[in-house]
Amino acid sequence: MKLKIFFIAILHTLLLGNLFSQDCEAWFFASQDTLNHLKFTFTDGSIPINSVETYLWDFGDGNTSSEQSPVHIYDTEGSYFVTLSISTNSCQDVYTMAIIVEDRPVCFADFTYYSDGSSNTVQFENLSLLPNYNDAQWSWNFGDGTTSTDFMPIHTYDLDTDYYVTLSVILGDCMSDYSQTIYMNDNYFGDNCEAMFSFEPIDPAGLSFQFWDYSWQGNDTIISYLWTFGDGGFSNDANPIHSYQQSGNYEVTLEIEANNCISLATNYIYTGDSAWYPTDCQALFWFEENQVYAYEVQFFDISAAQGQIFEWIWDFGDGEFSFMQNPTHTFLSEGEYDINLTILTEFCESNFTMQISIDEDTLFCEECHPLFFPEIEGNTVLFHDLTIGTPTWWHWNFGNGQTSDMQSPVHVFDELGVHEVAFSTGNGYCNNSLIMEIDLNTSMINMCYAIPNELTTISEIDNIDMEIYPNPAKDFININTTQNSEGIIFIYSISGKLLSETNFTEADDSKKIDISNLQSGVYVVKIKSEN
Repeated sequence: MKLKIFFIAILHTLLLGNLFSQDCEAWFFASQDTLNHLKFTFTDGSIPINSVETYLWDFGDGNTSSEQSPVHIYDTEGSYFVTLSISTNSCQDVYTMAIIVEDRPVCFADFTYYSDGSSNTVQFENLSLLPNYNDAQWSWNFGDGTTSTDFMPIHTYDLDTDYYVTLSVILGDCMSDYSQTIYMNDNYFGDNCEAMFSFEPIDPAGLSFQFWDYSWQGNDTIISYLWTFGDGGFSNDANPIHSYQQSGNYEVTLEIEANNCISLATNYIYTGDSAWYPTDCQALFWFEENQVYAYEVQFFDISAAQGQIFEWIWDFGDGEFSFMQNPTHTFLSEGEYDINLTILTEFCESNFTMQISIDEDTLFCEECHPLFFPEIEGNTVLFHDLTIGTPTWWHWNFGNGQTSDMQSPVHVFDELGVHEVAFSTGNGYCNNSLIMEIDLNTSMINMCYAIPNELTTISEIDNIDMEIYPNPAKDFININTTQNSEGIIFIYSISGKLLSETNFTEADDSKKIDISNLQSGVYVVKIKSEN
């Protein structure tokens, strides 16, 4: 059975060691005590098992341990980097996990499954971690149109094919879901490995790439690799080099097979001398809504880095998180959600936030998903089109009265600062839009807004001054802005948990918010208005 990472953290793993070591690999997971939220148990999962000679734990608060699987109690809430260093007689490795110690109900959905390989009957084993199982609600979607609310259901499928299964867990205000593809009969290889890979361009023309396998195989052994590069080419090497004949966007897939497991991973690649690749790393993603059930969304990582991406950290804006590369998430209600993806490499961290709207009446059409990357040099920006799909036209609005219908235009802004750019693309069947806020001073993307089924334009950004007082505050805060309109004031914890939301009207010159129920600490205030 595959060992998965469970812990009470908003951030996940930052791997500082050598993933490609053949002798040892440091690894652990952390679990929070259900009665004392300051108490954590750190369980060693390093490999090879029983061959580690020394352990050194650094809990991030000045305390250490040399035990294999220690228990540690923190003095105060906060975020900590926990590091495990191991050594064998021939190897040393390091593994670091960022955790947040916070008093909140925590639940993590997870499952595995078993089949005898000769029938379509599957036993699902519920591996979810909850502080209280008695009050939990379970919802299984078996991927064939049927569901169950059993804790550990047995299900029989009609066809010899693959199915995408989701387990959703609700416990009070804590919600979590976990999905994976399961395989029937001859395709069944268990749940003991996970394919993962990264890549980087290695020639100035941007047509040749080094691909790196860093799949997880537990205690199993990978016996075969199959790479398909999206242009008809393939390879059976673990870390192949592949050259493309022309510029374009390609879908690359790695399939690994171990003795008791098979797994697939897919990523997008952009080729050509004008293709986008960041200096260090840049998180990026796109998504596809379930056209039948709009609350279910598949997210696709299309980040890029000079080197290997070791970790993906997804914040879905509803209190739920995922650490898969391409997760599927089910929202419980309609609304606008700020989706944040953070990626980690050995030397770089990057995040990207996009606001999406969950609405059963308004879905993104699947033929073209607009996306772009702004390559910023001073006040000159080269806009790289990264649209997923088959668009036949492109339209850019730079927010200063100037537009372009080129696929990847260059635009010179009159001044530095923050600018919003609207990008619409489509074909004869549909069109979608994306608004991106970019900061020319920092060369960073601040925010994106996905707009379905509309040709969107924007006007010059208005500067709105905002004042919050008193700050620091104890019982209440007043918020004044230079522009009055209807809207909502949100207050988040520093870890991203929504704590309150207050509606205000245009007549409210000063917005007074009661904060007497909040503990001492740092909080984030977000104001959303009709303008």
